[in-house]
Amino acid sequence: MRRTLKITVAVIMVGLFHITLAAQEADPYVQVEIGSLATMPPPPGQRLQAGLAGAFSGIHNNVLIVAGGANFPEGKPWEGGEKVWWDDIYVLEKAPEGDYNWVLGTGKLPVALAYGVSIPTEDGIVCIGGDDGFRKKREVFLLSWDIEKRKVVHTAFPDLPIGLAYMAGGLIGQTIYIAGGHDGNGASKVFLSLDLNQRGTVNFKWRQLEPWPGPERILPMASTQSDGANDAFFLFGGRNVQPSRQTQVLGDAYKWIPTFERWEIVADIKLKNKPINMMAGQMVPSGAHHILAIGHADGKSFLEQEALAFQLADTSISGRIRQTLLSKRDSIQIHHPGFKRELLVFNTITEQWSELGLAEVKLPVTTQAFYWNDQIIIPSGEISPGIRTPEVYQLMLKDEGKFFGYANYVVITVYLVGMVLIGFYFLKNQKSTGDYFKGNGRIPWWAAGISIFGTLLSAITFMAIPARTFATDWSYFMLNMSIIIAAPIIANLFIPFYARLNITSAYEYLEMRFNLATRLMGSISFILFQLGRIAIVLFLPSIAISILTGINVYTCILVLGLLSIVYSTAGGIEAVIWTDVIQVVVLLGGALLSLFFVIGNLSGGFNELMTIAIENDKFNLFNLKWDLHSPTFWTILLGGIASNIISQGTDQSIVQRYLTATNAADSKKTLYTNAVLTFPATILFFLLGTALFVFYKSFPDQANPLLPSNDGIFPFYIVSQLPAGVAGLLIAALLSAAMSSLSSSLNSGSAAFTTDFYKRFRTTTNDKDLLFMAKIATVVIGLLGTAIAMWMATATVTSLWDEFQRYLGLFVGGLGGVFLLGLLFKMANGKGAVTGLLSSGMIQFWLSYSTKIHLMLYTLTGLLSCVIIGYLASFLFNQDRNPKGLTVYDQ
Repeated sequence: MRRTLKITVAVIMVGLFHITLAAQEADPYVQVEIGSLATMPPPPGQRLQAGLAGAFSGIHNNVLIVAGGANFPEGKPWEGGEKVWWDDIYVLEKAPEGDYNWVLGTGKLPVALAYGVSIPTEDGIVCIGGDDGFRKKREVFLLSWDIEKRKVVHTAFPDLPIGLAYMAGGLIGQTIYIAGGHDGNGASKVFLSLDLNQRGTVNFKWRQLEPWPGPERILPMASTQSDGANDAFFLFGGRNVQPSRQTQVLGDAYKWIPTFERWEIVADIKLKNKPINMMAGQMVPSGAHHILAIGHADGKSFLEQEALAFQLADTSISGRIRQTLLSKRDSIQIHHPGFKRELLVFNTITEQWSELGLAEVKLPVTTQAFYWNDQIIIPSGEISPGIRTPEVYQLMLKDEGKFFGYANYVVITVYLVGMVLIGFYFLKNQKSTGDYFKGNGRIPWWAAGISIFGTLLSAITFMAIPARTFATDWSYFMLNMSIIIAAPIIANLFIPFYARLNITSAYEYLEMRFNLATRLMGSISFILFQLGRIAIVLFLPSIAISILTGINVYTCILVLGLLSIVYSTAGGIEAVIWTDVIQVVVLLGGALLSLFFVIGNLSGGFNELMTIAIENDKFNLFNLKWDLHSPTFWTILLGGIASNIISQGTDQSIVQRYLTATNAADSKKTLYTNAVLTFPATILFFLLGTALFVFYKSFPDQANPLLPSNDGIFPFYIVSQLPAGVAGLLIAALLSAAMSSLSSSLNSGSAAFTTDFYKRFRTTTNDKDLLFMAKIATVVIGLLGTAIAMWMATATVTSLWDEFQRYLGLFVGGLGGVFLLGLLFKMANGKGAVTGLLSSGMIQFWLSYSTKIHLMLYTLTGLLSCVIIGYLASFLFNQDRNPKGLTVYDQ
């Protein structure tokens, strides 16, 4: 049997590696298309629309609203034209047939106004401050589109503490932030926030916040985006204008992190190491960690004109010299080429700028940019000094990279077919539930240990750890390393019981120790957790593969789910474990190969990787601050110990591997095999994430600004940078990580249902019927998990690592606690255990919704709350407290 298995594995591996010899050509990652969506109509009573600068604009109820603005309708400023402020409101709606039409007579602003900030929200467009040509305004109001009345509705909001214009703003959650602006005397250093959740209360007012550490500014550029760890408000450039002083054009940058209420300095604006000054343009977030800058002014012509204005202010200059200066000033405006047409992107993690492309039209400034129907809308604006455009532009970014080719598909197909064949190879051995769930002594301890390692590694580790380390640092390193502390506890506390009791399901112990209700609650909790785990593990690689190959995400989920169901159902625990062994080899080999490729692309190799990583504090491990709200050393260590005790001591998918061994000694070897493999694997995946950071910091133009999640950074690197075949092999490694966890969840979930429910309540059933039911349960659990994964594909998930850790803590913390309660406390009884388990669940949900405790501590709080409440509650019930020789004190 083993000889045949070795031959099968050899064929698979030779086939995979043979195809890696092919080459691959990479296409551009993003294609930029920009054009006119519509042309603004003339204002009422006018023949022409000159275009508007500084108008309020945004989307509400699926219409575009443009209000106010200023222009020079009667002539250019150097021709003596006067600047005019407007109060008109324009509404553009999309007709059912797809055309865009302007809606007339929708209302007017209370006053003519321009150059404020407009923030689109769910309730409408919040219009803040501005200039009416005489003074800077304090007024704030909401513009919303009434669908039935087909009118724009004006609602007053709290006034600003001072009048402001020419500032920048953004929205994080339900909080508006505005920064900078002209206060009537010069550039300001004002930073304010307004919490929309407080609307209707006395607390609904502007809050003065700590200003950024740099100079005052007007016309800055701003956007909100994740910095990899937190959502932040980013502030870039602008110009510092003060009375009787030369204007300072800025190229600095800062970010405000609401979680900590502090500013951090961001790297100065540079493109290919060349400093850039930037102001008056538009910004929008793009993907998971990019900001797109659409047009800007660099201030060069402005400073030239200002210098001429200072000279002209000298009354001693007259005659021909004055006329020359005036002609030079006007010439700068007349022959101005327009503002910058480069589309620039900023990576909020690496803090590097790159150029996305050059717009074919003159990009406007002093306007807004926002998303509408997955397109970026830029309504009107100023295209050169004194000149506006009436066009409403639409900008589309399309991921046109076609990196996946024939060779890669062949590699993946060979791998998937090989996994299914191995499953059917072990079909002949599945003659009893002992075969199906335990392998009846045919599985060596080392293979079971590798299988545990593969199960716990999973696609979440393969994608999420490099993504987390790419985005942050090594703060989570101790999460995996805590197995070193947890392993001896599991080996001496749990394994001897499982070996002595000769059980199939770990939850059989709970009935022996407490009562049937505790067993059923534990088993149900485990099965529900496995359904969620299957969904997450299916969804994670499927969404990445879908993004990178163009294959529909639902197709990816369905194919991966069905194939895992087929080989797990056919071959039982033997197929699960031996495919896990192969998958671990592919997984670790693929990760190591990727690391070599990343280092090989760096001109300075490993030394450059280390130098840049250290300079950016990417190896941070020991934040010894005692803070339960942040991923400090203590938070990760305590949460990791609790998580490992629960997952490796009470999780049926892991306990089942111990039960395949013939004695407790081999079960312990199985446990320690996983612990030993975890250390180098953790270093490998953390170092890989750091290497990806260094790579994209060194080559910012190679990043994909449309990547919707940090979790996709490693798969994107694979398909965009590695040769054909090699990329397919690495994607096969990703599938290995997913399928290893999936097969384990399927078999263990089936074992829990079959043993704890079907067999428990149908005591007369024979083993043949029980085996049939076990396979049916495997299929049903797999299909349910696949269905949940398809549902998840419709949701927005920023980080699967965070979601999995939250899910783990909320659902299984109490389950681990009830095992410890039974093992450690003789006084604990069944009713107390049930009370502890239920109370733990309620406490966990309260913590998640009402506190800011870090998600890594959910497992610890779940475990402790169940043990403490379960123990105390046991004293309230008049029940036999005889532990029946099932505590650690009775071994």
